[in-house]
Amino acid sequence: MTQARKLMPPARLLVPLTLGGATPEKLSAVTAQAHALGACVTLLHVLDRVTPSLGDPSPDATGAAQNYLDEVSTQLRRDGISAKPRLRYGPIVPTINKVAREQNAAMIILGAGEPNAFQRLLPTTRAGLVGAISRDAPCPVLVVPRTPPVAALPTAA
Repeated sequence: MTQARKLMPPARLLVPLTLGGATPEKLSAVTAQAHALGACVTLLHVLDRVTPSLGDPSPDATGAAQNYLDEVSTQLRRDGISAKPRLRYGPIVPTINKVAREQNAAMIILGAGEPNAFQRLLPTTRAGLVGAISRDAPCPVLVVPRTPPVAALPTAA
């Protein structure tokens, strides 16, 4: 007698993005993980700034973020990945971890560049955000380094 396999919902990957943050390295890692896990991807942009007088996020910032998320999700869908854009408002680190918990994310995929000396001193820089997200994350965090440009190699004469 064959035992029926219990169907599991697909894994979920949470990919927080800043505008311009979908580097080729990061998208390559997202694509590889999504295919390997058969996962759905949520692309998240968190707007932490609000217009003081109105209490609402700037329409320009909201529109730019939504357009960017739509572009990146379309690009992932072309690669055969189920991707949906999501825009949230609030403090960046708690919001990312809250969304990861809400979605029962299997992994958070973050991009990271090499911080300069000044950035290493400030806890609110990107390097500080990666550490803060990682410390409180409800799931594993994959940090994808930005690959520096390869210097031109001398050609043989």
